[in-house]
Amino acid sequence: MSFGHTGASKTLFATRPQAALPWDNPERAALRFGESGAGYAAYLRHAQDILRALSAACSRYGIRLADLPNVLGRDEATPAKLVDEYYWATVTRKVAIPDEAMLRTWFTNLVQKHRQARN
Repeated sequence: MSFGHTGASKTLFATRPQAALPWDNPERAALRFGESGAGYAAYLRHAQDILRALSAACSRYGIRLADLPNVLGRDEATPAKLVDEYYWATVTRKVAIPDEAMLRTWFTNLVQKHRQARN
């Protein structure tokens, strides 16, 4: 028995949710990393770059990247899963992302609520 591209990536994600991401056909096509193992590895490096930038952004708000799912009300998710969900929403479902000013406002409010809940 063998897995296809999507099945293999979802198996890796199930066993290593902090490190691996599922890789669905729409994202694979849109990001153009190819269908090979090398393509998946490139996708993981791409996600790692996103997570590094996201970690730096979280630091500016005084939170750790590991706490981001909780701040967003997604306790069961990992930061890597949030990247997957972003691509699922924007690529697969074609959801338009609000502009940067709106996102900053929303995130600032979420961080404040998170801090209040901890105190």
